[in-house]
Amino acid sequence: MIAQLVRIILTNLPAFLCIAAIVCPIFLQGDQPWARRYLSFVLLLAVGIDGLWAGIFHVFFPSIASAQIG
Repeated sequence: MIAQLVRIILTNLPAFLCIAAIVCPIFLQGDQPWARRYLSFVLLLAVGIDGLWAGIFHVFFPSIASAQIG
């Protein structure tokens, strides 16, 4: 059960990060305008961490990355 949940999250990490980038600015109120908070989370989660995730997989696990691509 836990292994399946972890597998689902890790195989769909970009989608989860995009959803988190949309949801996080809604709940985190700050002194910055909403658009700036939204853009910050999109750049951090959907672009930054997703790019690192893809880079790590392509460098250290090329066979797994190529199998996922097709």
